Amino acid sequence: MKKTTYTLSRQWTMLRRIPKHPSWISTKKLHQYLENEGHDIDIRTTQRDLDRLSNEFPLYSEKQGRANCWQWAKGAPALEIPSMTSTPALVFHLVEQYLNPMLPRSTLALIKPYLDRATEVMKSTKFHGWRKNVRMLNQGPRLIPPQVSTDVRDVVYTALLEKKRFEACYRPRASECPVDYTVNPLGLVIKDSISYLVCTLWDYKDFKQLALHRIQSASLIDTASVRVRGFDLDTYIYHGASFAYPLSSGQLKLKFRMKSGAAFHLYESKLSKDQAIKKLNDDFVQITATVADSSEIRWWLLGFGDQVEVLRPKSLREEFAGIAKNLHDHYSG
Repeated sequence: MKKTTYTLSRQWTMLRRIPKHPSWISTKKLHQYLENEGHDIDIRTTQRDLDRLSNEFPLYSEKQGRANCWQWAKGAPALEIPSMTSTPALVFHLVEQYLNPMLPRSTLALIKPYLDRATEVMKSTKFHGWRKNVRMLNQGPRLIPPQVSTDVRDVVYTALLEKKRFEACYRPRASECPVDYTVNPLGLVIKDSISYLVCTLWDYKDFKQLALHRIQSASLIDTASVRVRGFDLDTYIYHGASFAYPLSSGQLKLKFRMKSGAAFHLYESKLSKDQAIKKLNDDFVQITATVADSSEIRWWLLGFGDQVEVLRPKSLREEFAGIAKNLHDHYSG
């Protein structure tokens, strides 16, 4: 490889490895990374490269103890090779609209340089102004997501990606008193604008869900996390209905009557693979489906009010009859 090409390859590798604000990497760790990538240079060459690159790019350095540490400066534009074109820029706008109601501001800030670049690209294309004509809507009222500490988020994400344990001071939902946990992260799930960490605690094997906004403080431990053999995040979410607020490990063989107009969307978006719809008359259809025994399916059915009548299972019909009686008592008082 020619010297010029080799130098360019090495410096490009360095630029990709230097983290964005507020994270840091020391010259020593960056040099070790380059060696692991096959670049045979001494640490003085690494330091000279960094000094040269900082004259051309918005890199910032500071002393932390005896170490010289580097980062991309706060607000630095995204480095893109090849250059962003109009179609990816439009996709970034759609991503921003989709993620805005789901993620904390601190998390969105991580991709802000790319969103800003997309805005600049869009201004110079035929798509300029098209953003005003695209909207993404959520079901139900739009809830304001709770705030997650930037420090906590960074620790959780780093622990998850690097498969490390971390210590957490956590306030359980039903308690005002925080509890100290040693956390083994397994996966991250975002539901209804709230971020949850699927994990185990200490050396136990049962799965837990920690809401990130309830973690009051967190610190990494230089110890590998304990992995649960056979764990699969999709299986945990969907087969166990773990985020549908399950009431049992079983399933419901649902049968219910529904107003034809209210049931129209179920022809296109099914409740389950075995869903079946039978027309009863001009006003009602009968629907059968096998679903998880959860609070979520109850909330969904109740949301249709008197447009739905549960027929089976008998226990669920009696449960809804009790709810209807309580509603009658509330509104007739």
